[in-house]
Amino acid sequence: YPLATGDRQETASPVNYKIHLRPEVYITTQEVEGQKSDLVLIDTRSTFEWLKGHLPEAVHINWKDLYTDDVRRPIAPDQMRKLLSRHKIGNKKTVVYYCTGGIRSGYAWLVHALSGLPTARNYEGGMEAWKHRSGQ
Repeated sequence: YPLATGDRQETASPVNYKIHLRPEVYITTQEVEGQKSDLVLIDTRSTFEWLKGHLPEAVHINWKDLYTDDVRRPIAPDQMRKLLSRHKIGNKKTVVYYCTGGIRSGYAWLVHALSGLPTARNYEGGMEAWKHRSGQ
C-alpha cells in the first residue's frame, strides 16, 4: 500500500514475523509460592503502589529507576549491577520482577537481560494474580 512521505510515495511490502515464545522467562503464581526461598522478588511498581501492599519479602525498585531519559533508554549494565547491589541482591537466587500485570516488570526483565546478568524471570500476572491465587 502506498505511504506518503513528503513529495514522494513509497510502497510498503507486507512483512511476516516469526514468533519465538520463551516460556522459561515467565513464572507462575504456583512457582512463586513453591520456590519463594530460592527467589528474590523485585516489585517494580510505584512507591504508592508498594505502600498499599506487596509480595512477602519483596524488594522495591521502581521501574523508572531502570531508564535514563524520556525515551526510556535502559540504564547501562554497570548501573544495573550497582542498583541491584545497593539493594543487596546477589547472583545466588533467581531474580523475579513483578508489577501489577507484567508490563513494567517485563521492561525490568529486559534491562536485566541486556545487562548480561544471570537469568531472571517475569511474574507476568503480578499483584493481580497474587491477589487472586487459589485459597485467598
